[in-house]
Amino acid sequence: MSDVISQTVNIEIRERLADGTYKLKNPKTTADMVIDSASKVLMLPSERTKLNGVATGANNYNHPATHPYSIIFNPPTIPTLTSQLTNNSGFLTLKSSVTGSYIGNGSTTRTILIGFTPTGIYVNKAIVPSANDVDEGLATTGNNVMGGDSVIAVGIVSGGFSVGYKDTFSPGNVRTNTNNIVYTYVAFR
Repeated sequence: MSDVISQTVNIEIRERLADGTYKLKNPKTTADMVIDSASKVLMLPSERTKLNGVATGANNYNHPATHPYSIIFNPPTIPTLTSQLTNNSGFLTLKSSVTGSYIGNGSTTRTILIGFTPTGIYVNKAIVPSANDVDEGLATTGNNVMGGDSVIAVGIVSGGFSVGYKDTFSPGNVRTNTNNIVYTYVAFR
């Protein structure tokens, strides 16, 4: 082996401690060590043998070709409606809000299902709102939009939201479900 030089020299190996002082580690002589003349590295013969068996650029990790979905940390909730998805650089993610519309049917109370229970819902009549009627509004968790006679104009329910219609021909009429009127909404997760 032409690249190995054997030489006996007394050396001290010291370890620096946290307080800035040094502690003498196992003193050795280079008679027990190998000096690689090409890279000027001082190592034990067992270390040299181990390194000789490692290919250049090698690592010890092999990623499996397939694995179960369950090993993914914090797997996402899979939405049930494609309208709740958005494409972000090739990844499908849940939207933070969902928009839509419905046509009023004139019933006193109506539930609009959107596939999740929102934390907030804003309903807006597609035509100019009436000055004295409740025909739009923003409801949040625990805070419904109320009309006259304690009728819920916009409210959050499990899986969607509720709207209503009550016309007493007085201020405070609830008209978030007037027959044949188009309403739009934004539901927030």
